[in-house]
Amino acid sequence: MPKGSVDKRAADTLFAHLADIRRAWAGCPLELGERRALFLRFALDWPDALIAARDSVTDRAVRYRLERGVGKLASWLNGRDYVDGYDDLHPQGDIEQPQPECIPCWSSSFAHAV
Repeated sequence: MPKGSVDKRAADTLFAHLADIRRAWAGCPLELGERRALFLRFALDWPDALIAARDSVTDRAVRYRLERGVGKLASWLNGRDYVDGYDDLHPQGDIEQPQPECIPCWSSSFAHAV
């Protein structure tokens, strides 16, 4: 069986992820409940029910805090504003789309007929 080798010169993506998480954790404006839920869930691997019992909230509230926290961290790392939910997004029809110049197809056939 062949032995695997590791190229020590090539960086592992794990270290890049850890660096990103560390930067986001320090700089992202998270609420205390979101920060606590993220830490308990992802660092200590607590289930949602245990986090809910510890914070005296529902499981749904914990999932909401986790979703908002992860969304805020990802938005912060991507340099974008965090959009909470879909209420602030515009439906496709509300965005003014540039209209292509419309030339009626009958105009060329009409010119030839005259």
